[in-house]
Amino acid sequence: MPHFVLIAAQRFPALTRIFPRSFLRSNRIANGQFLLFRRVDYFALGGHEAVHNHLVEDVAMGRRVAARTADGFRLLNTNGTLLVECRMYESLAGVWDGFTKNCRAAFEDSLVSFLSAGLVQVAVFLAPFALVFVPGPGRLLALAEVLAIYGLRLLYAARYRSSILGAFLHPLGEILGLLIALNSWRRSAGAGVEWKGRLYKVAAETSA
Repeated sequence: MPHFVLIAAQRFPALTRIFPRSFLRSNRIANGQFLLFRRVDYFALGGHEAVHNHLVEDVAMGRRVAARTADGFRLLNTNGTLLVECRMYESLAGVWDGFTKNCRAAFEDSLVSFLSAGLVQVAVFLAPFALVFVPGPGRLLALAEVLAIYGLRLLYAARYRSSILGAFLHPLGEILGLLIALNSWRRSAGAGVEWKGRLYKVAAETSA
């Protein structure tokens, strides 16, 4: 439901006055390889200086924009595959370290949000792959969901020119993602997360 509310808010900014900024910002993110702003808007938001203490500044910048929808700002995630490309990581170790740094910080110390997202991932995108092997009336439903997941993954792979093999290995990817998320929370609550040879102690992070 929050997703549909936020779509409506983007189309009709007056609606945003009904909701607190904390609600608007907490349900939106941006992906940081390519963030495009008009110069005047970028500085009106405070630029990256305003989010310099956040481990995932792209997420923080996206939420900063979303919080100011009532002021005329818009957060749009668009398909740029014909214009730009980026390979975030070149090894499993890079994926592990990068998302260990990002995952917990993206939830800004909200254990409820973190656990809720994890439960959705397990229930919707992973459990059906196990339930197809369990006899009973739910087996057909699980099979239908598995086929739907693969259909969507293959559709997205074709649309965004991502890995077909990655689409077929979806269950392994989900398991890896969950393990990284748990490791991120463990490291963030303890010694801190490492990134490019530096150790970051993680504290509660918010962006106005």
